[in-house]
Amino acid sequence: MNVKKFFIILCKFIFMNKKFFCLLLIIIFIWSCEKKPEKITFSGIVKDQFSGVPVSNVNVKLQAQVLQDNIFSSAYQTIASAITDQQGAFQIIYEKKIYDEFRLLLTKDGYFYKIINLGTTLENNQTYSISGKGFIKLHIKNINPTNGDEYISIAWIVPNDAYFYCSTIFPFLSNNNNVDTFFVIDVNAYAPYVLIANWKHDTSIFTFIDTIIPLYNDTTYYDLLY
Repeated sequence: MNVKKFFIILCKFIFMNKKFFCLLLIIIFIWSCEKKPEKITFSGIVKDQFSGVPVSNVNVKLQAQVLQDNIFSSAYQTIASAITDQQGAFQIIYEKKIYDEFRLLLTKDGYFYKIINLGTTLENNQTYSISGKGFIKLHIKNINPTNGDEYISIAWIVPNDAYFYCSTIFPFLSNNNNVDTFFVIDVNAYAPYVLIANWKHDTSIFTFIDTIIPLYNDTTYYDLLY
């Protein structure tokens, strides 16, 4: 069958089936009017809170309060997510809908999870922080005990927004002349924790101050021998 003959048969079919032709036009019109959901790109960078180094492989979830039945949900829902690259950068693509408050949830093994409230508007290319986990194992020992009146007190200066947990409450105070004890403290890696110790041997009083910077995902051992 040549092209001319096929075209003639097609025209006759369309002319004889006007209803089919009209339905076909309606379907084509509706299909052409359908719009794909509009996409929005949100980007940023994640760095270590205390070292300032970009952190890769962070799971970044963009969450929002979603409009449901004309009411914003009280609970946050994850609307999109991404993983940071070697430069700590991420790019999230989500559908344009009606949302209320936004927030970010940052998670990675070896780091404290972080929730960051973003408000009702998202700004691109902002820097966000996440803090690594570390441990300080503090050994306190009196290596020069006397028979006199002795004591030792231990206190810490914790950096702003840094984590600090120990089963023993600080400041720590002991009047024992034969102190030999350990403390394990959960902390943030790379944060500068200041140790302040005061002790007395007989009538002599001493003050000692030092800064301890824990390593990432490791235990930093520190001996305080007095």
